[in-house]
Amino acid sequence: MKIKRMVNIYSINLFLIYIFKFFTMILAFLIIPAYIKYFPSNNLVGFFLTLISIFNFFLIFDFGVSSSMRNFLIYFLKRKNESLNEVISSTFIFILILSILFFSISFFIIFSTNFISIFPLEELGINSHTFKIFLIVMVISTSLRFFSVLISNVFYSLQKSFLPNLILFISNLFLYIYLILFRAININDGLLSISIVLLISNNFPVLIASIILFKSDLLGFFPKIKFFKFDFVIKLFINGFLFFLIQIIHTILFNVKEVFINFFGNNSNVLEYQLFSKIIGFLSAFYLIGLTPVWGLIRKKYIENNFNFIRKAYYLSFSLLLLISIIQIIIVFISPFLFNIWIGNHIYIENFFSKGFITALFYSILMVITLNMNFHFGTGFEKLFLFKSLISLFLFIILSYFFHQLYINWESFLLILSLSSLPLIFPALKFKSIKIVEKELNINDNSKVGPVV
Repeated sequence: MKIKRMVNIYSINLFLIYIFKFFTMILAFLIIPAYIKYFPSNNLVGFFLTLISIFNFFLIFDFGVSSSMRNFLIYFLKRKNESLNEVISSTFIFILILSILFFSISFFIIFSTNFISIFPLEELGINSHTFKIFLIVMVISTSLRFFSVLISNVFYSLQKSFLPNLILFISNLFLYIYLILFRAININDGLLSISIVLLISNNFPVLIASIILFKSDLLGFFPKIKFFKFDFVIKLFINGFLFFLIQIIHTILFNVKEVFINFFGNNSNVLEYQLFSKIIGFLSAFYLIGLTPVWGLIRKKYIENNFNFIRKAYYLSFSLLLLISIIQIIIVFISPFLFNIWIGNHIYIENFFSKGFITALFYSILMVITLNMNFHFGTGFEKLFLFKSLISLFLFIILSYFFHQLYINWESFLLILSLSSLPLIFPALKFKSIKIVEKELNINDNSKVGPVV
């Protein structure tokens, strides 16, 4: 009966995730042409997307605390005692302190840095003072988005993974409405305007979701200073440091590709990569969406010692992955037609099919890596996954340096990234007992968070 209920919850959750993510992806397709029309040049679009990628990178600097909290919440949510108050209050207050520190340090750096010597602002027609104000607004937005990451992990623990996707959809919808209604007549005013729009669209839906969360599922568990436990924050930090290191490595490898592409090429290359990733990686994105609730589900089954379920879930997920990879290759052959419908003749692309096949290869490998990551995290193999990630990072540095001495473009960069990621494609399907898991979380029989050891 419990298994049937779990499957039903997972199925409903997954169905809602796909519904909201489908519309979010449609918006993502529409937003790229909207950016092209909003900004007066493709170079400016590529520059803006690179900056967004850099600010997204900073979100990993919660030191893995939000991710670490997820595993604790999954254990304590069914009890809803004082320990749950300590988990929530300690984590939220820590993130608040972190956000204030991030803003303060960033504010000082921005107003003491000459960005003209770092970025081609004059070439792009951007005023230095305007650029600094833009950065301040983006820093405020990023500081608040630390709470977005935290709230998302709470929803994942509650097996309500569709809610972060709903929030993302609302955010993108707000941004798209702005882009189609307004144009950047002046580059500097347009840059400032869109930063304010991003500040509101990224954070206001999260604020509403947080209010609803503490009025429903976590009623009576709103963060309070009296429940703040420094020793538990240390415990979270120790457990979260593994997640943090993995986040750092995977952000360098996979989440700031635009920065590397810009470094090896130029702003136009960033835009071209974005176009290919949206077309070729469309189905991969849907697959990755389906993995969103997997970590929490596998963790629950792991706590129940249901290893047979975990193995079957992995093999089923991998079979679906192979099917999607084959379909991606087929999409490459019809992608010129799709490009023509999507963006018309605004951009000329050379070596179309070679770029398409490399993109398909990269997204197939990315699906395998994300699948393995969820199963590693759900079954307590974070250290093993960190070891594999370090090997991949080492290979990436070596290959990037070697090929950079010759010549590199965005598609060869994706190929380097794909080759470097091979250590991460191997699964871990041997498991430890629940007693070891409880020891690792440092949980005693009274469901209290134990002392730091």
